[in-house]
Amino acid sequence: MKHLAPTFCFVKAISNSHFASKKNSNKGTFGHVAIVQGAKEGAARLAGMGAFHFGAGLVTLLGEKPKKLPIYLMHSDTLPKNANVIVAGMGLEMPFDDAALKTLLLSNTLPLVIDASLSHHPLINDIIASKKPVVLTPHPKEFSAILELTCKEKISVEMIQANRFKHAKHFSLAFPHVVLVLKGANTIIAHKGELFINTYGTPSLAKGGSGDVMSGMIGALLAQGYTPKDAAISASLAHALVSRKFTCNNFALTPMDICKGLKWL
Repeated sequence: MKHLAPTFCFVKAISNSHFASKKNSNKGTFGHVAIVQGAKEGAARLAGMGAFHFGAGLVTLLGEKPKKLPIYLMHSDTLPKNANVIVAGMGLEMPFDDAALKTLLLSNTLPLVIDASLSHHPLINDIIASKKPVVLTPHPKEFSAILELTCKEKISVEMIQANRFKHAKHFSLAFPHVVLVLKGANTIIAHKGELFINTYGTPSLAKGGSGDVMSGMIGALLAQGYTPKDAAISASLAHALVSRKFTCNNFALTPMDICKGLKWL
């Protein structure tokens, strides 16, 4: 197990980005994140804000046109041809069009960031079986559902919390092409049996929408060319460091504050 060190894992990863220092660049250079919008459209909007504030050049929400959208986020009914990554799961209300979503996610070679409702849906089996690069970002209850669907193991949230390292490592060995981000106190990033422990999070992140922002942040780094493991590590650490730098009452931190705080890391 490795503990994340801000001065090494995050600062080094971001400052050495093979895109950020290019002078001859445009918005396409920094990648295009496509985010699947569900019935709870605010979740996709937060993910889009996280992606844009963490360096993505373009961000498009897919689905019905939202009622309100920040001017820097785009909307489309179909997957943009120049998309580099798809982020999905947040804000999806079941039932949804399973066949259409499966086609959207799996009829291409784009890496995926999968969160929230998709953790509870049998489509997770098809996603993992596709062998596409995938980052899963569940909290313990969602991870319990994933384990039951993919490994046929009924493991309660209490059992997961009592032995988080064991279950994260077991899952990462079973599916070596998947990066697991098991959220919670001391978030675990697991890949091929290797565990990275983020000890820098704070209770202020225990707010609805915080995880949506982080999923968008991971998508932003994937769109910019980071490997799934490095994208998950750097986004998780940046997410936590923003919460530590927040100087107001810790209960007042909002997802929008996380996005704004990314500017000052």
